[in-house]
Amino acid sequence: MDDLPCELADNTPPQHPCTNFSLGAGGVTCENTEWHVTARVAFPDIFLDVRPYPATLVRWPTAVRNGGLPQASGSGDRSYIPYGGGSPSNPREGDWRDLRLTLTLSPAGPMFVTLPLIGDLVLSSGATQSIQWEVPFYGV
Repeated sequence: MDDLPCELADNTPPQHPCTNFSLGAGGVTCENTEWHVTARVAFPDIFLDVRPYPATLVRWPTAVRNGGLPQASGSGDRSYIPYGGGSPSNPREGDWRDLRLTLTLSPAGPMFVTLPLIGDLVLSSGATQSIQWEVPFYGV
């Protein structure tokens, strides 16, 4: 049986295909100018459940729940790239066909929620925390 090293021999960071990478309010965009393909993914919806709501009842238990942190994906496609000098009807060795670039956003951890008069809450997916308002609260 061969011994396995404690560290990987190659510590280089993983490569990604993005020539231009942008992050904005609408999501993430990855463009590869060599392949002429662009993929976009919007940020997924985040579900925060609060019952009862509005939480204006003093000293009544209120449940705050992480209702879900789903993944989101977006793809860009290119049907043919003539790297070998061919065409879709006459392909040559080295040509690429049916290229798909996919971006997937996955939650990196729990949900962090800050509520006035309550403070900071950390909720993992599906987790519920009970709180009680000590004074009436009329909006977030």
